[in-house]
Amino acid sequence: MHLEVSDEPGKNTGRIIVETPGTSDYCAARSNIAAELKPQGITLTNLNQELAQPIPVEIVGVPFRDQAHPVWFARGSDEVTSLWELHPALVKVLQ
Repeated sequence: MHLEVSDEPGKNTGRIIVETPGTSDYCAARSNIAAELKPQGITLTNLNQELAQPIPVEIVGVPFRDQAHPVWFARGSDEVTSLWELHPALVKVLQ
């Protein structure tokens, strides 16, 4: 699960990727994110989504420098401005 986050709420601010891996070790963490977003009307899918309003989160993760991906496998939106990610990461929705 890739989430794009920034330290400012603007739509066009630079973002980094926070990744919660798709392995069974992180199934509970991914389920928790989905459960915390659902009351706010957000249902996670396999499709890219852009939230109408930013949501504050708390993240615990390991810094990881990814590599640039080919055009056919983009890492994220155009607002992702760094090759650094937090991966693996645990995310808690604060609202």
